[in-house]
Amino acid sequence: RNAAGQAGRWVPGRAEVKARPSSPWRRDSRGGSGRVGGWMTAEPVTVTAAATVGRARDLLETRGVRHLPVVDSHRHVVGIVSNRDVAITDAMLRAAVRQHDVAALLDDDRTVDAVMSPAPQTIDMNAPIGDAARVFASQRISALPVVDDGRRVIGILTTTDCLLAVLQDADRTSQGPQ
Repeated sequence: RNAAGQAGRWVPGRAEVKARPSSPWRRDSRGGSGRVGGWMTAEPVTVTAAATVGRARDLLETRGVRHLPVVDSHRHVVGIVSNRDVAITDAMLRAAVRQHDVAALLDDDRTVDAVMSPAPQTIDMNAPIGDAARVFASQRISALPVVDDGRRVIGILTTTDCLLAVLQDADRTSQGPQ
């Protein structure tokens, strides 16, 4: 049964793929289905290195994303921050409770540059999706900022995007020639 409770092949719906408001089986004109540009999220939510960790955490939660490219004033990628980088750990929570200062924990005023991964691996929108998959596997990362020739962020690609591309290709292959 699929997500809608109907018999047949399972196809992820909105409930399963929350970061994708449109159909996950998509192909667009930015790069084609076999290219990064066809699977990336264009114009991703970004943050600056001077932003607070509390602000980054709020953006991640309210926008429903797991990664934020960190950019300078010209939108050049200088880092990447994930929900794990800004997570409130059990130890942090225990310390805040002991100090009766949970509010300070939520309004974390450290800057993003203190927790981000600097100079992240990036990828071009015209790169084959397989190249991105190889980077994910070899670097053990789960998001790649997609940049233009000037290293300005134009999108973000995640491991989920790559898996969806592989699934689409597998479905196309299993259906045989049309």
